[in-house]
Amino acid sequence: MRRLVACLALALLSTAGQAQTLHVSDLPLDPADPAQTRLERLDYRGGLVIASDDTRFGGLSALELSADGTRLLALSDSAWW
Repeated sequence: MRRLVACLALALLSTAGQAQTLHVSDLPLDPADPAQTRLERLDYRGGLVIASDDTRFGGLSALELSADGTRLLALSDSAWW
């Protein structure tokens, strides 16, 4: 999961042409029971809340992580690559 955040940060830095600050926090399956990792047949692997003060950030779609986990391709809903 940390690789995904690093890839996302690098993608934002390289496309925006300037430094970006990302605010990242864990997203549990059940906030009332953060230790819960299973829901019926679903094994929850984890989630992240990623935010930025940059108005161009957000609405990421079409996420593709390379097989080795070193590259991330994302298209934002406002057409930023």
